[in-house]
Amino acid sequence: LEKAEYLFCVCGDDGVNAEIAFHARVLLPAKLSKPLTCVVHIIDPQLCRLLKEREFETERHDAFRLEFFNLFDYAARTILDAFPPFNGAKEKGAFLSHLLIVGIGNMGESLVVHAVRKWIDLEKRTGKKSRKLTISIIDRIAKEKKELLNRRYPRLKKVCRLEPLEMNIHSKEFEEGRFLFNSKKESRMNVVYVCLDNDSFALRVALSLH
Repeated sequence: LEKAEYLFCVCGDDGVNAEIAFHARVLLPAKLSKPLTCVVHIIDPQLCRLLKEREFETERHDAFRLEFFNLFDYAARTILDAFPPFNGAKEKGAFLSHLLIVGIGNMGESLVVHAVRKWIDLEKRTGKKSRKLTISIIDRIAKEKKELLNRRYPRLKKVCRLEPLEMNIHSKEFEEGRFLFNSKKESRMNVVYVCLDNDSFALRVALSLH
């Protein structure tokens, strides 16, 4: 630790990562020629946000710097930059967009949050007040996930309308894909993001929706 400039805690467990950081801080001498920056991966996006706000309520340690990051948070921003959700979504000068997110785990939640932030930034940049951003979410417990998101992010309801579509991806209802279209049989969504844990299954779901 005395020779290192960076310590990365990237085990698959938030508690283990936090414990490593805590012990590193205790073991480190109070004075070093170069401070040690400890970068801690926190899987739970909500916990990561809370830790960033509080930054471990401990006394100052000049030789120790603590930073938290969440892989899903970075991935969501990268995906939205690579595949923008709002390009060309205009009607009579106002921006319109309807996103579909399949699977509301850590990745899906991060996509919802960052899509809403991009929507707010878009309104600020253009100076145009648009309708609420609509995000349909497909999950076996979509209604519960919607309530959880609204509770975690109170401002969400002001700019975003979450539409929960509670269904099993293996079901006939999903395979028929009626939720993709309006009464005129036109596509309701302009972007679909598939956020499932199994890569091959996620690819099959994406191809089925396409």
